[in-house]
Amino acid sequence: MGRVKKEEDNGARTQIARLDGLKVKSSRLKRCSARGRVGVDIAKLKLDRLKAESPILKELIERKQAYLDAIGGERCSARGRVGVDIAKLKLDRLKAESPILKELIEHKQAYLDAIGGAIALLNYSELHNPNPKPKFDSQGFQECPQQGVSERERSLVRNASSHFPREQPCWKPCWINYTPYFLYEFASGYALFEAHGVNELFLSNFYNPSSPRFKSYEEFLKRSDQIFTLKAFHPFSSTVDALVQMNAVSNSRLSPHLKNFLADNLPKSLYAGYFVTTCDDDMLDNIRTTMGMSYMCGEHGDNLTRGLRMNIDKYIDGLKPKDVEKAQMNLARLYSRQMCTTMNVEGSIRVSSPSLQRVVVVPHRLEGIFIAKGKEDFICTRNLVPGESMYDEELIFVQNEDGTEVEYKAWNPLRSKLATAILCGVTNIWVKPGSRILYLGDDVCQITLSHLSDLVGLDGLVYVVGLSDVAVNMAEKRSNVITVYQKPSDYWTYRMVVGMVDVIYAEYEHPDEVLNISNNAGLYLRAGGHYLVYTRVNNIYLTSRGKDPFATNYRRTEFTPIEVVISDPIDRAYAMAVGGFRMLEE
Repeated sequence: MGRVKKEEDNGARTQIARLDGLKVKSSRLKRCSARGRVGVDIAKLKLDRLKAESPILKELIERKQAYLDAIGGERCSARGRVGVDIAKLKLDRLKAESPILKELIEHKQAYLDAIGGAIALLNYSELHNPNPKPKFDSQGFQECPQQGVSERERSLVRNASSHFPREQPCWKPCWINYTPYFLYEFASGYALFEAHGVNELFLSNFYNPSSPRFKSYEEFLKRSDQIFTLKAFHPFSSTVDALVQMNAVSNSRLSPHLKNFLADNLPKSLYAGYFVTTCDDDMLDNIRTTMGMSYMCGEHGDNLTRGLRMNIDKYIDGLKPKDVEKAQMNLARLYSRQMCTTMNVEGSIRVSSPSLQRVVVVPHRLEGIFIAKGKEDFICTRNLVPGESMYDEELIFVQNEDGTEVEYKAWNPLRSKLATAILCGVTNIWVKPGSRILYLGDDVCQITLSHLSDLVGLDGLVYVVGLSDVAVNMAEKRSNVITVYQKPSDYWTYRMVVGMVDVIYAEYEHPDEVLNISNNAGLYLRAGGHYLVYTRVNNIYLTSRGKDPFATNYRRTEFTPIEVVISDPIDRAYAMAVGGFRMLEE
């Protein structure tokens, strides 16, 4: 009897537990239904407001309750599976009765986002299937997964937003009347600028995101009036002082020097209505914690900081571009020496015997490159450091008519990926005398680096970012090479020694590394600049705009693919992708 009674008690407890579980599920379904109706209520208000103003949507307004109930039921069913059959019946009936509603219901998510005010979906939402199976063409290029919304959904959102405009609220954010101050750290010192009109630009982009935001920022920075006003500038007393400050800035620390600079030049009262911004979010957080100041970080500040980086010499009287570059070079060398594990300047330099064969050197179609015609033709560059040889390559001496001698250095395509792309027919590498190049990669090819140094000449610069001892050693011999011993992923840490560049050159294997290139481009590459990316063929995606390595990157709208050259016959698994950055003329 005791055993039977015990089993009955256990059965009762099980039934009670089941009832409790059903109650919990019921409450969850109710909450899900309530959440699903929030967007419906917003849509109802907008429909009622436009009842008399939108004769085109008269049919929609008359049937709005049925339509909203239908899509609301289906949205709820996605979470709680409530009213699935009823929602399907209503949707089918509405589709059959109204062609306008049929199209809207088929694209209900885009429509609801439009009338709900989230038109930023066009730029930021990703509606592709999770973990899609990659597809490749006959050459190995990967078909790009669907990014954002389709053209059909994009046109639907535009049409819906024309009838349901994103209304600007009567109130404005509390910071809209604040004065923005931009902190700019570079190799010559600390500078503080007051910006004008940037808050209105932020609101304009927020309420009118129909076009890529970078275009509005670039057009704003090209205005003829003064956007930034210099409030204070404190030059560093010496290169050693600059090194101490860079060590703090690269680690996002607020040094006593910088703290005193901000305290002396910003408004004394915390209620004066201002905020500080720079391109390092961790630094801004330390400023807020230590000094109690308001700050703004993110895309808005980063885009405007580009204006300072491009024209810093125009905002500070007496500051010349050559002075800034000289300070960057001296500071970068000190910084790399303390970060580099080994220093062996002579280890990478060899002396090669001159060529004994008779050759004729003629210009190549690409500026700065030459063709040596002899028993075997090969490409070469004019050697910037006479007698220097990286890998015992052939040195060619040609005597001019005036008696002067010019030394050329052979460029082996089997040892340099950039030379491979040139021989495989790349149309343009956008590198010429006087150019500024940013070379990204931990595994820096000293051969490619030496020839890039030859191409840009003494009037150009090659910034090299990576954990490479080779690049640090080479910078000791070549005055136009600036090395930064730092990871390319930490792109904000070396902003004091890297200026704006014309071309970014990078080599990578893993597809995730493309994020490092895009982040560096956003801070250091000029609008209208170009990128040269050497990677595996299956890291390049087929898109409607062409073959694009940045097709899945969040900055993809800022990059314009130009061409892709496969390294055939040297290595068909790799290719050089060439493109532009922020091409405003398009």
